[in-house]
Amino acid sequence: MPKSSKYYVVFNGRIPGVYNTLEECDEQVNDFVSSYYKDFSSLNEANEAFEKRKKDDSENATSSYLFEFTNILQILENDNDEEKLTISTRNKNIYLMFIENRIPKWLKNDWMSRGAKLKAPKEICIRINEYIEKRKNIIEYNYSKKGKVLLSHSTSI
Repeated sequence: MPKSSKYYVVFNGRIPGVYNTLEECDEQVNDFVSSYYKDFSSLNEANEAFEKRKKDDSENATSSYLFEFTNILQILENDNDEEKLTISTRNKNIYLMFIENRIPKWLKNDWMSRGAKLKAPKEICIRINEYIEKRKNIIEYNYSKKGKVLLSHSTSI
């Protein structure tokens, strides 16, 4: 097999990392909610981008948190509600927010929880909640780490 002229960085998928072929990349992102990848012309560029993203994520967890909320909102905005939707997150607090139906409670309590102002992005959460309330089909929520689903919960109709 000829050497790949492109390298693929999976930033958000089953197993984030650098991949040599589009097929390997697709295995990580296909059917993965909130997946994100980018191709690069050199292995060095791909490795640098992946390492920079890891560093940025670790330095700014709030940015990563916002990124995940934004991805979930985009998925809901683009959903046609014709079948079950699966939302996977690597953040246990976001997973619990969904299965415990926390957004309506936060709104009722003026975006406070246990006496503290919430860090969750209010406007995005409100829009997410509106889409969820309108949805007619089942939503399955998954909490996963390193590509392995640790917790799963489905809504009922």
